Amino acid sequence: MVTDQSAGKTSSIRIAAVNELLRAVIDVPPRWLLLVIAAAILSCFELSSGPDGTTLTFRVTTVTVALVALAWAPALIRVVGLAGGAVRTPLGEASSGSLVDLLRSLDVDTQREALPAVIAALGTPSSGSAAAAVQEELESDLAKLPIDAASAPQRLSDLGREYEAVRASLKASSERTFKMTQVFTEARGVAASARLEPMYLSDLWTRQRIGDRIVVLAAIQANPQRAHLEIVLDSIAAAASPFEQYQALRTLEMMVPMLSDADRDRARQVIEDRRNPKADGFRFDDPTSDRGQVAARIIQAIG
Repeated sequence: MVTDQSAGKTSSIRIAAVNELLRAVIDVPPRWLLLVIAAAILSCFELSSGPDGTTLTFRVTTVTVALVALAWAPALIRVVGLAGGAVRTPLGEASSGSLVDLLRSLDVDTQREALPAVIAALGTPSSGSAAAAVQEELESDLAKLPIDAASAPQRLSDLGREYEAVRASLKASSERTFKMTQVFTEARGVAASARLEPMYLSDLWTRQRIGDRIVVLAAIQANPQRAHLEIVLDSIAAAASPFEQYQALRTLEMMVPMLSDADRDRARQVIEDRRNPKADGFRFDDPTSDRGQVAARIIQAIG
């Protein structure tokens, strides 16, 4: 028999879950929103030359309307992923394809700024879902954006410092996780475009700054190689944060097909050690957590 108190508690949990879902769906990254609003305002001004000189006119164009619609792309992509198809808006039907096409119509610099925010906003969708397919497509687009290889190391260093600033300035929250994921995603895109040498990543890892550790994991995810296994296992065993450990587990999952039997035994041992409730450091002994689920998939893949 369920008491009134128990029933009330269950109802509260359900309401909290619904509220969290709604927040995730409608949340729009502030940097993304400011970027698109600025572009929409600029699109309203038009310079023209004539016999009387240069004139500046203000008018709302179709480009302005498209940019305003684009401001809500992260939220719409989430809705599309949840709905499994398309949603109708005042501007017409919004589907994952149309949103991806709209993002691709932006110039390279704007795409490099926008895509990490949209990818991060999607979170970790279920494998095989519409949202997962969109995320994979956008990650591929980000990796293909051209970048000057000479400037990539400096950009990665800047992202490492940005990651550290986010961790230092924000308390543990969904907002902080989103911003860290955004930094990680951009770092992965930069590394994918630059094709960094394994030696550079090893040297960067030895600095042991938490931002550099994250940047190195992002770079390995962009181009996983068996030579990086030591770094990945070290990151799982001695992670500086749960976020780092989660990304290290995701990286190891990508590397499983290229591992030898001996490598797999070592990977299994590291995971089992972190599953031990009595182990020091960050653990994933809760099988229902994000890290616990990735670890379970790795163990299953290892066989």
